[in-house]
Amino acid sequence: MKKAFTLISFLALALVSSCSLNPSSSSVSEDSSISGSTTSSGSSSSLPSSSSPTSSLDPVENTIYFNLTEYGRYSGEAGIEIPSMGLTYGRAYTALTGTALPGADIVTNTRGYTFGGWVTQSSLGGGLTKITTMPGVANMILQAWWLEETSSSSSSSSSSSSSSSEQSSELLPITVNFKRTDTGWNGQTPSIYVYEEGGNTAVNGAWPGNPMTSIGNGEFTYSVSGYAVLRVIFYVSNTYRDPADMLPGFQAYPGINTYLEGVWTPATA
Repeated sequence: MKKAFTLISFLALALVSSCSLNPSSSSVSEDSSISGSTTSSGSSSSLPSSSSPTSSLDPVENTIYFNLTEYGRYSGEAGIEIPSMGLTYGRAYTALTGTALPGADIVTNTRGYTFGGWVTQSSLGGGLTKITTMPGVANMILQAWWLEETSSSSSSSSSSSSSSSEQSSELLPITVNFKRTDTGWNGQTPSIYVYEEGGNTAVNGAWPGNPMTSIGNGEFTYSVSGYAVLRVIFYVSNTYRDPADMLPGFQAYPGINTYLEGVWTPATA
């Protein structure tokens, strides 16, 4: 009886062992698949995901300032004075770095100019760099770039060119009168750098422009014809220039524009 029980136990153990050593092919395929995916996902899970913070390249909230200029509007509202930034027509703007800056659907102009984007002056003076996304530099000042609208109703390029010529011929010269007598300026002949409103194209030569013409009593003058709006920068040395480095030039319009003891008064449009 004891031998029979031992034989039965041995046969049962052999049967169980046989089942364990011969799993179905579908089980192997599933295990292999899981094993492979586990290795892969295990490897990737040990690395930062694309949404994980990865140093300074990740978007961060930043605040900059827009210079809308006198005739610029942001969602229909004019800019305000921000003394700490030296802005008369400024607006603070906060967003994540790398995101697109507001465009022409939000930024408009009461004088009929089209918004061409945001620009900043190069460190060499005069030249402008267009900025399209939120920069990583805090408290940066970006200047609104205005473009003259071109008529889409012109029947031909020749008639459009003729119309533009007639309009330019009707414009008064842009005349800039200058006087400044404080330290660093008094007794010096200032140079004036003139460039187009829509970019970094110089009107009167390379930086720092041309010397202004003395008209006596410490006053100087300079005129340019054929433009509806220009930007001007006054220069005596790297220390004495106005506007300061990295700031856009003063807007000048046809007529008499005056710079008197550091105060700029543009001609009335």
